[in-house]
Amino acid sequence: MNPVLHALRLSGEVHGDLREIYWDSYDPVGPLILADGTAYSRWSTMVQVVWDATHLYVAFTCADDVITAGHTDRNAPLYEQEVVEVFLAPITLTSYYEINLSPRNILFDSKIQFSGSRHVGDPSWECAELGSAVKWQSTAMQGDWKGFLAIPWRSLEALTPRRGDRWAANFYRIKRQGGDEFSCWSPTRTDPANFHVPSRFGELLFTD
Repeated sequence: MNPVLHALRLSGEVHGDLREIYWDSYDPVGPLILADGTAYSRWSTMVQVVWDATHLYVAFTCADDVITAGHTDRNAPLYEQEVVEVFLAPITLTSYYEINLSPRNILFDSKIQFSGSRHVGDPSWECAELGSAVKWQSTAMQGDWKGFLAIPWRSLEALTPRRGDRWAANFYRIKRQGGDEFSCWSPTRTDPANFHVPSRFGELLFTD
């Protein structure tokens, strides 16, 4: 059975800095598991998800040391280096959204069409007004870090959830330094790792 994550409705309003949401009030899920499902990743990753009338907010807390993330342009192939990722399938597993965030606070977004055997991305699709931030424990590009995303409903074809709705979703991390690790909230059971397995997505349950 695929996992279920209870996304709590955010109390209060978000004014600007995603790092200032009182994340300690919301329990994380994790640590993420290797894509093949055999063990936890060597580098712990925890995920928190909350929502309100306008956005889905996601926070990744990543244990780390030295980081490989050289891309500086939006929609560069961030997944070739180190990255955290959100996949959202509001309606059907044949069409879903992919949003990536690098430790440099660079974004990649794409709409995916899945045929059942292969996926085709449309990186020309843009999640307009997508918000992000990164927070470092010590020196930038070295040590533990947190990544934050604010995904506006209006950019997901105005698919605003209501309490009790369930969306298919998954959360991922790629760690390159020290040997490749591909980890998931809901393991895709693939070796070599493949994140594009919608049948293995978990459920995001919107609650109060």
